[in-house]
Amino acid sequence: MSLESPSLRAALDAAVENFVTRNPISKALHEKAVKTFPGGNTRTVLHTDPFPLCMKSGKGYQVFSEDGDTYTDLTAEFTAGLYGHSNPDILAILQHVIQNVGLNVGATTAQEQLFARELCDRFDIERVRLTNSGTEANLHALAAAKLYTGKSKVVAFDGGYHGAVLGFKDGKVAANNVDKADWIVAKYNDVEGTIKAIKSEGVAAVILEAMQGSGGCICGTKEFLTGVEKAAKEARLFPNPRNQ
Repeated sequence: MSLESPSLRAALDAAVENFVTRNPISKALHEKAVKTFPGGNTRTVLHTDPFPLCMKSGKGYQVFSEDGDTYTDLTAEFTAGLYGHSNPDILAILQHVIQNVGLNVGATTAQEQLFARELCDRFDIERVRLTNSGTEANLHALAAAKLYTGKSKVVAFDGGYHGAVLGFKDGKVAANNVDKADWIVAKYNDVEGTIKAIKSEGVAAVILEAMQGSGGCICGTKEFLTGVEKAAKEARLFPNPRNQ
C-alpha cells in the first residue's frame, strides 16, 4: 500500500496533526533552533518531519521530552549509549576526572592511555585512535587504507550511511561526499556484484554495515558478509599482520 491510498494518507495526516498538537514546546524550540543551526540540529540524523522531539533529560532506559512525555529509548545513541542515561558509575568517574584533572588540559594525560590499553586488551587490537564522531573515525580509516594500499577507490553500498560526508542514498554518491570520483557503489547483499567490485582496478577498501541503519534496517546475509570479508582479504585491502 502506498501513500497514494486515500485511507493511508488520511491516517498519516491525522497522526501528524496529533503529533504537532501534543508537542507544542518541541515545535517552538525547533523553530528557534533553525535560526542558528542548519536544519535546527547538530547532525542531520536527529531530524524527523514535521519537527523532532526535543528531550529535556534522560535516566536509565528512558528519556523525557520538553512537552512532558516519557519515552523508552530504543536507539541507545545509535549504539554509543549502551549503559543508558545518567549511569551512576559513569557519572561518578566523570565527576572525579573533571574535579581532579579537568575537561581539557591541552596535553596528553595518564588517564587516556589507561582507557586505550583497556580497549586494546579487551578487543585484541594493537593501537586505537580516539575520534569525536563516526564520520571522523571513518575518514581516518579510509585515509589509512588508501595510504597502506597506494590506491584510492572505495567500495560502498546502495543505502549505506557512514557519516555526514559519506552517504549513498538511492545508489548514488551524495552531493556533499568527499572524493566523489573514488566511490564504487555496489548493491547490498549482492555477493557476486560486490566481489566483482572489490576485484576491480584501484580499490583500496570496502566500507560496510553489517546491518544498514539509514538504508532501512536491512541485515546483511551470512553469505554476503563472509563473502565480502573473504574477497577483501584476498585482495589485501587492509593490513592483517597475522596472515602476512
